Amino acid sequence: MIDQNNFKDLLSALNFIQAGERWIKTFPHTEARLAVDFEKQQIIYPEDQGLKVNVRTTCNFSANENFVVFECVHRLLEKGYKPEHIELEPRWQLGHGSSGGRADVLVNDNFDHALLLIECKTAGREFERAWKRTLLDGGQVFSYAQQTSETQFLCLYASDFDQGQVSYQSHIKGDIIIEKSGGSENQAVGRVVLFDKNISNYSFSNFTARIRIVGNLINHNYLHAYLNYIYQQGGTFHLQSGSTGLKNIDLEKYLSQKLPLPPDDIQQQIVTECEAVDTKTNTAQSEITEANQQIADSIHAVLNGGYEFKPLQAICDIKRGRFSHRPRNDPKFFNGEYPFIQTGDVVRAVAAKVSHSQTLNEEGLKVSKLFQPPVVLVTIAANIGDTAVLDYPACFTDSVVGLIPFDGIDGINPYFLELMMRTQKKHLSDIAPQMAQKNINIEILKLIKIPVPPLAEQQRLVTEIEALENTIAEAQAIIDASAAKKQAVLQRYL
Repeated sequence: MIDQNNFKDLLSALNFIQAGERWIKTFPHTEARLAVDFEKQQIIYPEDQGLKVNVRTTCNFSANENFVVFECVHRLLEKGYKPEHIELEPRWQLGHGSSGGRADVLVNDNFDHALLLIECKTAGREFERAWKRTLLDGGQVFSYAQQTSETQFLCLYASDFDQGQVSYQSHIKGDIIIEKSGGSENQAVGRVVLFDKNISNYSFSNFTARIRIVGNLINHNYLHAYLNYIYQQGGTFHLQSGSTGLKNIDLEKYLSQKLPLPPDDIQQQIVTECEAVDTKTNTAQSEITEANQQIADSIHAVLNGGYEFKPLQAICDIKRGRFSHRPRNDPKFFNGEYPFIQTGDVVRAVAAKVSHSQTLNEEGLKVSKLFQPPVVLVTIAANIGDTAVLDYPACFTDSVVGLIPFDGIDGINPYFLELMMRTQKKHLSDIAPQMAQKNINIEILKLIKIPVPPLAEQQRLVTEIEALENTIAEAQAIIDASAAKKQAVLQRYL
């Protein structure tokens, strides 16, 4: 906590200059000057340059909160705010029958409109109590905001000084940011996110808009959940305009929509259940991150394990896929019994397992070739170096090359080969000749070298990675199901 005992140390850390019992700092970009007189126990603000002080008690040492206000004003001036835009202790009536209240700091914009309202608290217990009250019913800062509804930002703020360092606590929390421009023919504009970060200020692009709750009739988490539910149900499609390309939402119509307003306890129950879904989703995301790191570490260990590196031409047969007819999309060759792997199928492969999205008929087979598994697939045009393992008979396009491992005691596990080829993706893209589009050929692939440990070690790595990729798949399924689970929560209560 900042108090009289460490106030001088704070001023020294903030680069104030001592002149007897006075400590002074001038801010070059505005020539504003802050001073502290320890003999008179006064805080001297640049009122001669327009900073407005409504109550003198904020200018003395009588309360530790005054030191927080002082540090806050110092920070504003340091960031370039002008003194004439800062007002201390503006007074408002809190409500019918109330004795009123004063906010600590009001910052106005260049047009003298309220920009930022700051309520200062001492660090620690007082700040945490105030934050809990804010979450419960809006607290002081939201009560003040009702009196100056044009205010763009609200902030609950505390600062501390410990071991020579200034630290900050601040909350601007509960805003909802809506995408007002974007989308596509198949994706509606109008996605929403909840700004739930404990920072002192933030900005948002002109492709978005901010929705801020005034008062305490609605829980901001509930509002976010409901607006997201509207979006997931396709409820913003009819509000967007723009025939092609960028879509724009009619924000006035969007904000005029009526929404269900259940009692506070039901709102909170919805939030609690949605947060439980979020908790599982966050856990799943952490599991994915950890598993991916373990995969990278395991592959790195093999690459640096001292094993002999061999060129691909020494360990596998390299065959290019085939589809000789042009145009490629002639319908007379498709919709038969032979699976046909295309570049996009390899790119979309999950855990190295590829599946087909198209088939060839007998006529299509005549201009293609049926490969027998196992084959490691590598994309060589447009998308360079994406890999997968083909484990069933299929044809594939000439934009894909197949690596067919040689048999024998010195052979190579196809799944191990695919893992090693993953590490070559960036290298292959970097060396690919650039013509109409990037592409590589079999001659380039022949010379690519990979480590070849004993087959038992190859199998050990494959088994380890397979388990990790199963973990990733299970975690991803939890994430993919989260939106539907939240929708079910809302449907159950509303």
